[in-house]
Amino acid sequence: DSTWNVVQQYVDNPCVELLTKKNEGSKFAALNFGIDYIHQHVHAEIIGCLDADSTVDIQALHASIRAFAADRDVMAVMPAMTIDSPTSVWQYMQKVEYEMMTFGKQVFHNLESIFVAPGPFALFKDQVFVELGGYHEAYHTEDLEICLRMIKRGMKIAFAHDSYVYTHGPKTFNALIKQRVRWIYGFLKNMQDFKSKIGRAHV
Repeated sequence: DSTWNVVQQYVDNPCVELLTKKNEGSKFAALNFGIDYIHQHVHAEIIGCLDADSTVDIQALHASIRAFAADRDVMAVMPAMTIDSPTSVWQYMQKVEYEMMTFGKQVFHNLESIFVAPGPFALFKDQVFVELGGYHEAYHTEDLEICLRMIKRGMKIAFAHDSYVYTHGPKTFNALIKQRVRWIYGFLKNMQDFKSKIGRAHV
């Protein structure tokens, strides 16, 4: 896509460093490329990721960092997501869905049962990657798989209800179905793997 051309506007910004890599692998490979670079060249207590099709509210970073500060045991924070500027009926439906999911995420947060930190603006303590390693391919649902590994290790994941992220949902029915099939397939396969690993650990 045109992401690389778009980010050129920040090429002279002293707070931004632009990196490029060969387009092998998938999103998990790009995330690991960035994490490895940070470990080699930057000291960072918190590491975050943001999808190219998503933007964050001006207060989102502060809100997510407050979640870390409120509980020192928190190892990752997920934001509240909504659909940005919907134009099709499918995007309007997703907007309602996402905003309803915000209430569900708060319930999971209260129960300490969050099991996925979606790609757009998920923040992690660097300790997570030091102890667990980077992302796995994980059936193209790497954001779920790494959280399952965190859960297995007893790491706490929190939800920041006031950390808003705006994403562009699939515009057409076919694109939406393709996305949801990927999500469901990845969820089932990762849960199958997770159950298998837990079972072996108990033997």
